[in-house]
Amino acid sequence: QIYNYDFYDEIADFSREFKKEKLSIEKNKKNELILKENKKELKKEYSWKSNNLTIYFTRETDKYNSFCEDKKKYKTTFIVFGKKELSCYFFNQKNNYYEGQLLPCDYKNIDLNDLNNLFNKEYNKGENEIIKKKINIFFDNIYENQKNKIIINELINESLIITLTMFFSGLIIWFLSHTKNNLYRIHSFWTSQKIMFYMSLTPSIISFLFGNMVKSIFLFVILIAIRIQLLNKIFKNNH
Repeated sequence: QIYNYDFYDEIADFSREFKKEKLSIEKNKKNELILKENKKELKKEYSWKSNNLTIYFTRETDKYNSFCEDKKKYKTTFIVFGKKELSCYFFNQKNNYYEGQLLPCDYKNIDLNDLNNLFNKEYNKGENEIIKKKINIFFDNIYENQKNKIIINELINESLIITLTMFFSGLIIWFLSHTKNNLYRIHSFWTSQKIMFYMSLTPSIISFLFGNMVKSIFLFVILIAIRIQLLNKIFKNNH
């Protein structure tokens, strides 16, 4: 969400310059962004600046993140179109800090025709709502594309952490139950893993219910540790 209407006025100014210089945005077969001038690829970096907004088209790839970080020193809202990534940083001039950042995304599932239609037009005064609507739709599409990647990565990472936590917790149970004179020495390694599986049901439910208050994966690990501590006391009492 963008709160400063000056932003849309400046986008309109950039759009007029974009059309005047006969610029266009395309993708190649590698889904890399290409900026063209008079239908010829622009090999150098391009930038447009106003009082509160700067737009960059950079060919940086390996140093893309450092390129973005370097631009923060100017303390203005800026958009960086890289060959493979796009980032936006919104600067709150009143409070003197960057209040938001659009996560970097690729162009694979992004229709650049929407972007060309947004920029390649001369807007009249009072058309801020049209610009706002077009930009928000474009940013929503970008976020949707990035959101799916974040969800998949989080799912893989948390599944891996949970699997490893349960496996090593089962291993700890096996070690604890195989102390000298322990009545539970008859349990095999795989029986200990089954015990861990049933012990994880309650921590899983609690983590699911209260995951919005505390990060669920951390809560799950803590509850598993508490259950193992309680189980260890049972083992000691049954020597």
